[in-house]
Amino acid sequence: MALSSLLFSLVWFVDDYFVHSFRYLRIKRHSQTFFITCNPDHTIKYVKEQIALATKDELKADQMRLLLPKKGTVLTDDATIQTLEIKSDTVLHMVSKISDNEWEPVDVFPDPISDKSS
Repeated sequence: MALSSLLFSLVWFVDDYFVHSFRYLRIKRHSQTFFITCNPDHTIKYVKEQIALATKDELKADQMRLLLPKKGTVLTDDATIQTLEIKSDTVLHMVSKISDNEWEPVDVFPDPISDKSS
């Protein structure tokens, strides 16, 4: 009986660790959605680099901005997922640089599954 309790506790701990350690982010731009897995200590720069890898550098990390959708807050490269209190399954918006000081407008098509109007 004690062994089964120990195993249950171990499984619960491991499950709890992984559930709370990893974040699954959805990054939206136009009709594209990127799914990124990261840790709480990863930075916004890391997330942007993962998008660049996913697009084979078609989108360069230093040429994109990530924003919190409802607030429109631009997320700085050195901020971590944890300090920004970004939860798993959070949607972020991405825009690309058009020129030196100009960024494209946020243009995100709604996700019919999760972005239902209230």
